[in-house]
Amino acid sequence: MRSIGERSARAVKLVFTAAVLGALFHFVGWEEIWAGLSAARLRPLAGMYAVVVVNFVLAAASLRLILTKSGVEVSLRRVLVSNALSNAYALVLPGDLAAGVSKWMVLSAATGERAKVFVGIVLNKLVFAVPPLVFGTIALAWEDPIPGVPIVAWVMLCGGVCVGAALVLLHPRWGVATVERIARAAAPLPEGVRNGFRKIADALDLVRQFRLADHLQIFALAALITGLGVVSLGLAVDALGASVPISTLVWIPLGLFLSRLLPITVGNLGLREGLLIVALGIHHVDPAVAVGVGLALFSHGILLGLIGAACQIAIGLGWTTLARDSGPLPPVLDAGASKPDEVPLVDGD
Repeated sequence: MRSIGERSARAVKLVFTAAVLGALFHFVGWEEIWAGLSAARLRPLAGMYAVVVVNFVLAAASLRLILTKSGVEVSLRRVLVSNALSNAYALVLPGDLAAGVSKWMVLSAATGERAKVFVGIVLNKLVFAVPPLVFGTIALAWEDPIPGVPIVAWVMLCGGVCVGAALVLLHPRWGVATVERIARAAAPLPEGVRNGFRKIADALDLVRQFRLADHLQIFALAALITGLGVVSLGLAVDALGASVPISTLVWIPLGLFLSRLLPITVGNLGLREGLLIVALGIHHVDPAVAVGVGLALFSHGILLGLIGAACQIAIGLGWTTLARDSGPLPPVLDAGASKPDEVPLVDGD
């Protein structure tokens, strides 16, 4: 059962999302937005959705690659289904917690490696953050869309903090020392919590043993996924009849990535469209067209969520199962409480 606090948070988030969208549509105009969407060209839209599906498969392959290199054997099919279920739950549940837990539980049930799966999913999210930060910052510095505002400096500061935190945990020498300090600080905690922490520490040790070639392979795949995301954005812009420089298409995903760190609306609705109004407006794109591009991007999540819903229906009807060898899928949506040695995950995709 969800607590009163969770229900209240969900209600507040839904109300805030409705208020943001209402203000946005009032400012831009319903008729203008509908006219822009009605005039969208089908061929670029079809190409956009094709790229989304390809990226969906590549994202699953990226997570499977990290898990395999961490010593976790799991099929690409299971990772695809776990990601699809995560997208489906993200459409109907508040925040990313339940969506991330669903992915973690499905993969844990398939492998029996809860801590390694947890570390793999978190590492995969960190890897996906690197290409937008790097390429987006370069594109921002190149274009300088708002002269006088130190956007690049702030982005570089945020990126430096993220890289520093990753080095503190994953560096062969610094990471071990950091984990040892955390272990000493966690000594007074219950035995179940300490066991969970030790399992995560062991999984981090495996990540630190990755070779340079492993890291290059993982980041090359993440860069490819980011590049295809830029292509998808460009196709959405083209479908709505707009045209912007490639450099703008490269730094917009960075802004979208940062906006998703503020989970104050459902599916990032409103925030994404507002950002696109500003970003595309620099190149004199009509606000109604910018909102249409945002709704096209939102439809990516709907498409993947529908795939996840189909997977959930197939599981519910007994057509397939995702347990390790036999048995039903764990009750994802009723996973409010964890066992002592389980580590809850805040994640989404």
